[in-house]
Amino acid sequence: MWRAEDLGGLELLRATLTEFAFRPHAHEEFFIALTEGGLAAPTYRGGTHVIGPGDLTSGFRVGLDRASERA
Repeated sequence: MWRAEDLGGLELLRATLTEFAFRPHAHEEFFIALTEGGLAAPTYRGGTHVIGPGDLTSGFRVGLDRASERA
């Protein structure tokens, strides 16, 4: 993990995962992920979603949703 000071201190992470499964979890902050290769099939809100090369995924930290953003 590193910080890109030219992007306001944005934390960046690059990872290579093979045959790996995340346990159900939540993120503490907003995230954006780009899948460069391979496939993932996370379960989110009761559905399974296939993510492949070129797909962007994002999420909000726990307790923050669009309704609370407007507040």
